[in-house]
Amino acid sequence: MPLRRKRRRRWQLQRPRLKCAASSGASRRAGRCLSICRASASSIPHPRFVRVAVGLCTKSARTSPRRWSLIPRQWKVIQHVREKFSCHSCKSITQPPASSHPISRAAVLALFYPPDRSSKHPEQHLANYAGLMQADAYAGFSKLYHPSRKPGAIIEAAGWAHARRKFFDLARLQKAPIAIEAVKRIDALFAIEREINGKTSLERVRVRNEHSRSLVNDLETWLREQRRKLSSKSDTAQAINYSLQRWPALTRFLNDGRLCMSNNAAERTLRCRPLKIRFVEPNCEGLE
Repeated sequence: MPLRRKRRRRWQLQRPRLKCAASSGASRRAGRCLSICRASASSIPHPRFVRVAVGLCTKSARTSPRRWSLIPRQWKVIQHVREKFSCHSCKSITQPPASSHPISRAAVLALFYPPDRSSKHPEQHLANYAGLMQADAYAGFSKLYHPSRKPGAIIEAAGWAHARRKFFDLARLQKAPIAIEAVKRIDALFAIEREINGKTSLERVRVRNEHSRSLVNDLETWLREQRRKLSSKSDTAQAINYSLQRWPALTRFLNDGRLCMSNNAAERTLRCRPLKIRFVEPNCEGLE
C-alpha cells in the first residue's frame, strides 16, 4: 500500500493538469471514468436539478450523485441589435460599431464529416450542384465528373500540392534527380501564387497568363520527355503519370482567377484540434 500511494503522488506531480472523474463514487460504480486533459473540473459547468418528492413525510436526508455528461457541439443564432440615434441639433446619426465575426465578412462555413469514405456521401451532398470543385484525387469523386451527370457535370480543379507531394517524397527519400527538378519547377509556380494572394480574379488571371502559363507549358513538355526515358514501373514514372493524367484539371487555375493552385486552405480547415477526451476503466492508475 505505501508503494502504491507513492506512485500515485508521482503521477500527480508529472501531470498536474489532469483531472479524472474516478474520484466520484458514482462514476466508479458506473464502470467508466472520463479524463480531460488541460482542463480542470472547476471550468466545467455544473447544472443542478432538484427533484421534489411528493408526499407529507418529513425529509430525513437526500442523495445528490454527480455524473459526467458530454454534450455535442451546438449551433445557435445570435442577433446583435445596434440602435441608431439621430440628433436634430447637431444633425448627425450615431450607431455603435458592429461586433467582430468569427468568420470574416459574415460568411457561412459548414464542414461535413461522413462516417466512411464511400462515394455515396459526396454524391448525396452535391446532388444538386454543378460547376467547379477543387479537390484532391479521391476516387469517390469520379462519378461527379461524368458528362452525363444530372443536373450537370462537376468540373474538376485539381490541386498542385498533391502532385508536388509525389515528387517531393521521391526527392527527399531517394534523392531522385528528376523529382528534385520537378519540385523546383512547381515551387516556382507557387512563388508566383504567393505574390498574387488576395488580388482580384482578373488580376490573378493576368499575372498567371504573363508568368505562370509559360512555366506550366515548359513543365508539361519536360515531364513528357522524362517519362519516355523511364520504365513504367519506376516510382518516378508513376509520379509523372499522376500529374499528366490530371493535366487539364491541374491547369484549370490558369483561366479562372477564383481558383487556387491547391486546396490546402480547405484541408487545413478540416484539421480541427481534437478534444483530448478518452474513456478508461475505473482503475485510473497508469494513465498516460
